[in-house]
Amino acid sequence: DASNYYALKISNITSSPFYHSLLYTTCDKPQYFFAFFFLWLNYLLLALVTIIFCLLSNQIIVKWMIPSISVLFTFSLSWQMQTANGQYYFQLAFLIAVVIYGIWRNTRSWDVVSGVCLACLVLIKPTALILAIAFFFVFMRRKSFIFSCSALLIVYGFFVFTSPFQLSLWEEYLAAI
Repeated sequence: DASNYYALKISNITSSPFYHSLLYTTCDKPQYFFAFFFLWLNYLLLALVTIIFCLLSNQIIVKWMIPSISVLFTFSLSWQMQTANGQYYFQLAFLIAVVIYGIWRNTRSWDVVSGVCLACLVLIKPTALILAIAFFFVFMRRKSFIFSCSALLIVYGFFVFTSPFQLSLWEEYLAAI
């Protein structure tokens, strides 16, 4: 409808207030600092995700394919747009990889690390709650995983509900998406 064109409200909010609070300590830095930082962060996280998935693999052919695909991915338009626009998808991929690796390790300390990473993933990208629910159902017997993730989410939720500023940020975020 061309007559209603200017009434359309489009939201470009993709980052949660939790993610913004993580970046708050560096907000006084110039833009070129962020461009440089996110460029190297993306390469570092791609390398770490590649290493994690190589560690998860048992087959030698797969251990060769994972780095090969990672290197080829850096030549793709997706990688170029990811780094040029400063998107944070590899940060999410890294958190998911750590969760999977921690659960695969099957130790109490890695369960806690996995739980904290899953909670951070949900706080950074609230739609990841669907993934968290799936992990909860599959790994229900891993009490330290469930407890660490739930405890972090509950403590942060308490902090949000007791801080009027944080509550207003989350209300604005949820209204905009």
